[in-house]
Amino acid sequence: MRVLRNLLLGALLSCSFPFAVSAGDLPPAPEWDQVLDGIAAHTWHGRADLAAELQRDEARIKQDLPAYIAAWERRMAVPIVYTDKNRAGASCGPLTYCAADFLDSRKLIRQLRERKAPVARMLFDKLSPETRQAIDASAQPVPPPGQIPEAAANTAAADAALAKAEQLLPGELTRIVREEPLFEAERFAGVHLSYAAKSLVNEHNDAQNRVCVNKSLLAEAFPDELARNFKCVIQKDESYRRMAAAKTVQYLRTGDRKSLGEAISLSEKFEDKLMYTDFAFWYYYPRTLADVQARNAASLKYDAYALLNDAVLGGEPTTAGKPAPAELERRQYGWNLADVILTKGIIEARMDGLESLGSAVWLLGYRSDTPAVSGREKDLAQLLTDVRRFLSGPESDNFRLNYAVAMREGLRRSALLTAALDAHDKGAPVGQLFGEAREFLRLAYEWSETGQGRVNAATSYLELVNLALARMKETLPPTAYAQLAATPGKADAGTAVALYRELAARETEGWDQLRFESRKAYIDSAQKLWNALRRNAVLVGDYYLQQMDKDDFQSVMDNAEPAERALLRYVKLFDEYTANGHREIMPDSAYFADAECLKMLSQLKRIVYTYNTRIELHDQSISYLLKAIEVYPYDDSINVYAVMSKNINTPIVTRSVDNILSRMAANSVTARCLDANKSFCERGVRDTIEWNMYKAKNNLSGRTDIDRLDELKALARSWQGEIPSPAPARKTANKGKGTGFTAQPPGESQRSAVHRLADRYLAAADQLAALTAEVRGQLNRCMADGVPCTGLRDAGDRLLAKKDDAVTLGNEVIRACAAYRQEGRESADATKLAALVTDVSLYQADRAVDLSMKKKLYELRLGDNNPMHKVIKAGFYAN
Repeated sequence: MRVLRNLLLGALLSCSFPFAVSAGDLPPAPEWDQVLDGIAAHTWHGRADLAAELQRDEARIKQDLPAYIAAWERRMAVPIVYTDKNRAGASCGPLTYCAADFLDSRKLIRQLRERKAPVARMLFDKLSPETRQAIDASAQPVPPPGQIPEAAANTAAADAALAKAEQLLPGELTRIVREEPLFEAERFAGVHLSYAAKSLVNEHNDAQNRVCVNKSLLAEAFPDELARNFKCVIQKDESYRRMAAAKTVQYLRTGDRKSLGEAISLSEKFEDKLMYTDFAFWYYYPRTLADVQARNAASLKYDAYALLNDAVLGGEPTTAGKPAPAELERRQYGWNLADVILTKGIIEARMDGLESLGSAVWLLGYRSDTPAVSGREKDLAQLLTDVRRFLSGPESDNFRLNYAVAMREGLRRSALLTAALDAHDKGAPVGQLFGEAREFLRLAYEWSETGQGRVNAATSYLELVNLALARMKETLPPTAYAQLAATPGKADAGTAVALYRELAARETEGWDQLRFESRKAYIDSAQKLWNALRRNAVLVGDYYLQQMDKDDFQSVMDNAEPAERALLRYVKLFDEYTANGHREIMPDSAYFADAECLKMLSQLKRIVYTYNTRIELHDQSISYLLKAIEVYPYDDSINVYAVMSKNINTPIVTRSVDNILSRMAANSVTARCLDANKSFCERGVRDTIEWNMYKAKNNLSGRTDIDRLDELKALARSWQGEIPSPAPARKTANKGKGTGFTAQPPGESQRSAVHRLADRYLAAADQLAALTAEVRGQLNRCMADGVPCTGLRDAGDRLLAKKDDAVTLGNEVIRACAAYRQEGRESADATKLAALVTDVSLYQADRAVDLSMKKKLYELRLGDNNPMHKVIKAGFYAN
């Protein structure tokens, strides 16, 4: 890896070798050194904030960061300085050999030709064949002893070869010193190297300094042949660190991956300084960024722990509450590491396989306990705190980091989505929040490994789907909304059932093998999973029933099957796990949900029955409804049964309404609710069951569906016009006892009394009608928004109290009408008045009780721990 990075750096620098620095090139502004020394305080702030900070620095320094980088690249591209003025001119570059570099080229050629020394042999072997041939041919011919030398022709050939060798040698040496390091201990064993040369070989023999190091070695190996007319320019390690920082910052600012690669290559220059936290940070930080870019989890884990140990945990605060500058610097390193792992790695890049970094994040969270200063610090500190919550405890997955981050982000976005829906926000931003929350919770489920983690992730995912089903019909596109019921994604109702069965199988023993933190965590998780499942069953069933066009056969058939599947899934699971009594892993809310599903199944079968003559469908509808009444008798289901069972005589409906009413009253729990002297059930529940039992027993269904208040008002006005003005009382002699005035005629007095009572009743009825409309409006808005009706409790109590007042006045009117008739007066109007008051009283009482019932049903559906849930459970087992 290091060889590869050196090659990259060499390639980077070699592209700049030919240039000559012009007078117009500016040097790097020294003010950037201080900026780059503290830039780690901004690198984790995000691209926009970092860019803004750099723009302010560039305006102040009057040199932009790319110009600073370019100035240092020019310096680093020429790591050699010449002292020989003969080398001036563009034809002799700083990293080449030219004529001025040779003291005695012919002597060097002779040594290469003789190849006696290891260095000479190495150089000769690296020469091109043409150059080697020229060097070999440059030797002057030596005649054998006693012979006369040949003519000058042989000498001329040797001279020509020598001249050619001298011409080729500078280019050959230039190529050789650039290719690779020349130093080998055995090769240079016979060369006396200076201390400077040894230092270059041992500490700076890298791609950047290779040419200068190799030229130094050759100059000392051939001191009489090659000139030592240069010196190597070695930059300080701080310069390389700042350049690595500058390149990294440029990557963060622009996304230029090339800059990041160059930063990593430059950091190789100071890898022996990693005992210093600032060097360690700028060595490993660019690597962590590259690991994220490459999605290399193994490398990221290695580099992240190295950064943590060498930079972040490099020391402890010297004084409690008063951290030294070095500690503040390490604090910034910690924020950067947290940002890379959590934000860039998992949240943005969705990298998996980082589970083992949980311990690193835990330590970072521990060290972030110091109060945050900026808003950014507070946000990142909160992220660390939240992630630690999902690393350990009842919501964790055995310290798995990927799961913890995904759960935190999914639930955070779910909370933001709920707030947006509460504020009635709509449109793309709300849909985006839902999509992001769904994606993170899906990842949490996929990344979970333990039973505890899988159950928590599946529950959260299903509850998010439930939230969308309940409150996002007008926000999501129709197709996307429909898919929530049909194919909700990774963790659907089927997944929840399978997980619950796995939990139930280990209720008595083995639950700890699922890696739950405690028995309580196991029970709570199982109950939460059940609650998510029961909400989903009701919402999905409701969705298909609402989608159904009851006048369209195809629509009925298309929606009936998926609705029945969702509802029956719940009912069957409930029957399975209540067959032998209540189980600890089942929440109290399960029983009410069973009644809801049964009633919806009954309604579904009634609708399908209208297109099918099979009496079995009607019997199934009756059967579901009767089971629902046994579970939850506190609504109007008994009256629904009374209507359904009329005019049909099948074995399933041989049970009379009176028989069912008797069974309801015989249930010890229901009987306690009916006891007005006790507060076992709240008043709204008691009024609901009393009223519906009264309606069923007196066959009032149908009489309570028509509002006759206006008709009553008209009759009262007409009757008022017929009442004569009272005649003046006649003064009489006061003989004995009495007032001395004669009384009004008895018929007129009674008629006026009835009229006054009727006026009082009409005023109460108007108030009740207005209050009923107000409560209905509030309840409808709550149900439309899918939110609890927290402000309706008092209004509901006032509604029932006003209903009682109106009923009392109505009864007084009815009694007054009866008394009027008993006096023998004309009774047709009084009879009609009493009948209308009765009908209005029944209608208004029915509407008031119906609202109270719907409010309670809505509360029981939304809540998980309503006190009434326990009452329903007790009643279920009292049957």
